[in-house]
Amino acid sequence: MFRSYDGEARNLRRLSRIVDRTARSLSTDPLSEREARELVENTRRNVLVLFPDKSREFDLIYRTRFERLIDENSGVRCDRALRKARIRPEGGDHAES
Repeated sequence: MFRSYDGEARNLRRLSRIVDRTARSLSTDPLSEREARELVENTRRNVLVLFPDKSREFDLIYRTRFERLIDENSGVRCDRALRKARIRPEGGDHAES
C-alpha cells in the first residue's frame, strides 16, 4: 500500500517539475510559435507516460494554461520583432536611424 502511494507521490512531483519547466520555458524562452507548440506536445507525451489515462485532464488543465502562455508571449515576441525591425507599432512607420 505505501509503495503505491510513494510511486504516486513521486509521479506527482515529476508532473509538477515537468509542467513548471514547460510554463517557465513558454514564458521566458524566445521560442517560435511552432517550437512552443512542439514543447507542449512533448510535455503532454511525458505526462502521459506518468499518467496514461489522464489525457483529457491534461488537455483541460495544462493545455489551456500553456495556450494562454503562448498567446501572451506571442505579443511579446511580436513587440521584440517590431523593435528589432525598428518599426513603431502604432503607426507602422520606420523609426529614424
